[in-house]
Amino acid sequence: MSIRAFVMLLGVLVALAGVLFLATPVTADATGRLSGTDVAVDCGAVFTPASDGQATIYRTDCSDALTSRGWVGWPLLAVGLVVAIGAAVVRGKKRSGGVGESAVGGGEVGEPLPPHPAG
Repeated sequence: MSIRAFVMLLGVLVALAGVLFLATPVTADATGRLSGTDVAVDCGAVFTPASDGQATIYRTDCSDALTSRGWVGWPLLAVGLVVAIGAAVVRGKKRSGGVGESAVGGGEVGEPLPPHPAG
C-alpha cells in the first residue's frame, strides 16, 4: 500500500469516526427537578436532537451534552474529509535522475563527455 493510499484510508476512517460521534444518541446525566436524584436523559443525536417532554425539561443539560459531542464530531469529520480529499487530489512529484533519464549535463550513460574548453 502506498503512503498516499494509507493517508487517504486514514482520512476516511477519521471522517467516519466524526460521523459516528454526530449520529450516535447522547445521554445527559441530570439531577431530577422533583426527586433530587440523578436522572439519565436521552437527548437524541447531534444530527437529530430529541424533542420529547423529558428532553425539553432538561434542555440545558441536553444542550451541553450535544454541544460537547459536536465539539468532537465536527472537527473529526472536517479533518478527515480534508485529509482524504487532499490525498486523492494531490499527486506525487515526478522523480528525476532515474534509469533511462538524462544525467546532469545532458549526456547519456556511456556517452563520451564533450571536450573541455582550453582557457
